[in-house]
Amino acid sequence: MKPGGVSVTAVLDEAAELVPREVAGWAGLLALTALPLRFLEAHFFNRLLQLGDNATDYVTYLLSLSWLVAFALLPALWGRAVFARACALALSGRAAGRGAPLRALRPSFPSFAAYAYAAMVAELLLVLFGWTVVALPLLALYAGLAAATSYLQERPGPLASLALPMRALRPFFPFLGLTAIFAVALLLALINLFFLFALGLWLAGGASGLDLSWWQVTLTPDNQQYLLLLIACAVTVVEPFWIAALVAAVRRVRARESGEDLAAWFADIQQNTDEHGRARTSTDNPVSDVRDRPSQSVIVRVVLLAALLLPGVAAAETISPAGYRERLEGIQGSLRANDWVRARTDARGLLEDRIAFGKDQVEPDRSVLGPIATAANLQAARGAVPALGQLVAALSIEDKGSKPPAPDPKLLEKVRAREALAALPQGGRLPEVKDGGLFAALAGFLEPIAQAISDFLEKIWDWLLDLLFSGRSSGGSGIGLNLVVVTALVVVLALVLGWVGWRVLRNRRRGVAPAVAGPAPLPSSADDDPLSREANEWERYARELAAAGRAREAIRAWYHAVLVAFYRAGTLHYRKGRTNWEYVSAVPPGTAWRSRFVEITRHFEREWYGRDVSTPEALRESEEMALSLLSAVRERAA
Repeated sequence: MKPGGVSVTAVLDEAAELVPREVAGWAGLLALTALPLRFLEAHFFNRLLQLGDNATDYVTYLLSLSWLVAFALLPALWGRAVFARACALALSGRAAGRGAPLRALRPSFPSFAAYAYAAMVAELLLVLFGWTVVALPLLALYAGLAAATSYLQERPGPLASLALPMRALRPFFPFLGLTAIFAVALLLALINLFFLFALGLWLAGGASGLDLSWWQVTLTPDNQQYLLLLIACAVTVVEPFWIAALVAAVRRVRARESGEDLAAWFADIQQNTDEHGRARTSTDNPVSDVRDRPSQSVIVRVVLLAALLLPGVAAAETISPAGYRERLEGIQGSLRANDWVRARTDARGLLEDRIAFGKDQVEPDRSVLGPIATAANLQAARGAVPALGQLVAALSIEDKGSKPPAPDPKLLEKVRAREALAALPQGGRLPEVKDGGLFAALAGFLEPIAQAISDFLEKIWDWLLDLLFSGRSSGGSGIGLNLVVVTALVVVLALVLGWVGWRVLRNRRRGVAPAVAGPAPLPSSADDDPLSREANEWERYARELAAAGRAREAIRAWYHAVLVAFYRAGTLHYRKGRTNWEYVSAVPPGTAWRSRFVEITRHFEREWYGRDVSTPEALRESEEMALSLLSAVRERAA
């Protein structure tokens, strides 16, 4: 790679480390602001696909949903701008991760207006030309670059705001490679989410014994709305890494254009010549403020991770109607022998298969096999025996070639009338949504959520009533053994809570333990100067500060111990006025412990300059990094 070039693998390494370690909280904010937009987009496309050719008759309703999507777009854009700025600050080595306040990352109004204008244009182009195969990845790349360069927008302009994301596309092919890799990552995330929900449904059915037949029908690829929601969730998962990778790539391009990377590269060549008596070759990578870590095969890691996460679900088997009947007879025989566990296992396996009827493949009858597959005991499994016998008998008649009895015409007509779908009325209205404008569309979007919450609360209330009054439906006395069990549980719970309260009060009476007396603090000028102590003295002083509860000062002491150790080993040369990051740039890129030195420097800058109080966890992390570096220096000296 040329000096200052943009390496796809290096950019992916930075994004993979940046999101979980530095900006995890801001990635959560990005997801929270994006979820309403993703769900509304899934709802809009689901309605659009449901209407099909009749969509032109429901323009008012679709426009109302479009307004909801537009309103949800603004907070999503704001979340992207905040996240992109957090990534840029973290990559520059400044405190921008978990300890950065929101006011330091909020975009200014002119900057956000310029970014929102560019993003709106990208969304409009995506609607107009996104259906084409070629334009979709290019427009997705432009929208991502608009977010990655949002913190660079100064003021809105008709052309300047649109041109800024385009300036980063030099060179173009690394960004095209990033787009292709994240397209594969989106597909892998979608597959993982699909199998994750399938695995959760399987575990819930096996552990609880609940009737999950409705969920089994809902969480299938045949459910259009479920697939759209899966796509929305996959985009939400991949989006933080996508924006972080683009921010890292844009910073590398800007460093190359400004000449900062070349200046640092030549300075590093000169330093290598002074210290080792030879110059580096032109194939060495430059050292710049853009973090450069050893390249790793990110694509291989992503594929291996996907292979580990994908459950080992075998493909569904296609069986004949005769084989279907034989397996049903096997389940029937297991139930007759009171072996309901084997019957439940066989029913679950049969539900995963498909039955070949001519040219078509159909699913097994879930209304018969579902209760057996989710049965919690023998009595629950035997409840499906009559329906199972009727199904086996019907398949036996069909297998013998006999003509089945004619159905009852009146009953068949009633069933057809009940299952017939009402025709969509003309005039811009849907059956379940009144075409009353924006608020009616919002009410229609929120109605399933409110209904699900209402049904959940109603089920809990019915369960409590059944638990307390087992005979309330039969008209008996109403109070039985269940009330005794519940009363005993309440008494046990009250005793446990009383014991916990007694322990808390007793510990409080003992009083607070006296604080450990720490060392008398030296003048601030002595603590500010790393050369005021030797490395081992800084180590001892750091432990004393930690014992006194002064975590922030202890983190500085550990960092000073590392600096002094480097000074004494000749790895770094002390010079008054040098910054910590200038010392980092003085370390050759090929040094084994350089990445750890970068990490502890970033950690110290964040804790010392970005926070008033440091946590014990931050102190423990700083101590571990310092001891690792000190051990490496001492082993080298030995």
